[in-house]
Amino acid sequence: MVRLPVLLEGRTNLLKHFALATLALIFKMRRRNRKILSIVFIGLQRKTRTVSGQS
Repeated sequence: MVRLPVLLEGRTNLLKHFALATLALIFKMRRRNRKILSIVFIGLQRKTRTVSGQS
């Protein structure tokens, strides 16, 4: 939606931090909510793919 490269760079940094946070949550929750987190993570990957595809 936004075509400014600065915002895209900020987005990649946020995704890196978010990925680390999700990994920490997965280790904390162990097996309980791994399926939910994996579904959310796959959705985020699809969103990032569409954004990178548009640019």
